[in-house]
Amino acid sequence: MVAHARRQAPEEACGVIMTSPTGGRWYHEAENVQGARHLLDLDRHPSATLAFCLDPDTLTQIIQRRRAGWRLAVIYHSHTNGLARLSRQDIQQACNTLAEPVYPGTDYVIVAIDPRTGTCAVVAFRWVHRTRAFQPVPVQPGNVDIAGPISLP
Repeated sequence: MVAHARRQAPEEACGVIMTSPTGGRWYHEAENVQGARHLLDLDRHPSATLAFCLDPDTLTQIIQRRRAGWRLAVIYHSHTNGLARLSRQDIQQACNTLAEPVYPGTDYVIVAIDPRTGTCAVVAFRWVHRTRAFQPVPVQPGNVDIAGPISLP
């Protein structure tokens, strides 16, 4: 994830990690199509340096794998402004119109790249029903349920 985020900078990187019922894992670096959305409507959609949108092929893969019993464990993206937190837009994108997660049980991971130093922070958030909000959870390198195959610098 960190390497992917660095390669995509200054645009946001995005991707997913899914787990199968038999213990398999699918780590996928998605294409951020936010730039194309931005060009279609400059006022409504921010640029890919400020937002992300998973490409249609990735969304199709998610649907197909979920039908086959896979779990969407992680949706990740980067923040190239160094902010290691969910933005208001991230929360709106993660929730439906009832203010519930679109993908219940999925962790949201952010790779925050400090634009001045290039250092990265990896943070994860999980929806907590009791508080009706995303709360930070510890990131454990190699723990697929939290952040998949990451290596911290």
